[in-house]
Amino acid sequence: MERLNSLARYKLTIFAEPAAVVSAKAVIPIFHKWIREHSIEDLLIDVADYTHLPSGPKALLVGHEANLAIEASSDCIGLCYIRKRNTPGDLAESLTRSAKVLLEAARMLESDSEAMPDGNFTFQTDKLVFSPNDRLLAPNTAETAGAVKKMLETFGEKLHGTNSVTIDSQTKGQQPTFSITPKTCVSLNKLIENLSS
Repeated sequence: MERLNSLARYKLTIFAEPAAVVSAKAVIPIFHKWIREHSIEDLLIDVADYTHLPSGPKALLVGHEANLAIEASSDCIGLCYIRKRNTPGDLAESLTRSAKVLLEAARMLESDSEAMPDGNFTFQTDKLVFSPNDRLLAPNTAETAGAVKKMLETFGEKLHGTNSVTIDSQTKGQQPTFSITPKTCVSLNKLIENLSS
């Protein structure tokens, strides 16, 4: 599906373990620090505190092209990269850039002791979740799912440096989500290196 190449709005999520020790309250001042120090490759604008909400985004770092968020559900917590504007190139190039920013942000959080007042956590490399956020360009149809899976297989092979990746899909609400799972896991550093080569 050619229109998928124009998809600009989507979300990528990487999950933290153990979820119970991730403190969105502790991450909020770190997001402020990233704005001051220009730590992310984007124009960063503001930080929002949603820790009072039972689920969804807990800490939101608002950027011009994309947002970063600590997001919680009933059984997991993750770091999300929420793309909201067009970038040069096609979806494959956009995904590569977006995933690199997400993984670098995850690595910065893992190495910042101020993010871990309740104990150490790490971001797991055994699953990356892609969620399209445009019903016009990516309607919830079998045709879209097939095209997204094919594109994510190619992206997943580059990300993990192997052709042994599995793409699973499920529908939550109106939009499907797609999980990229490798047969063998590598470090965050290796994933970033794979995307940079």
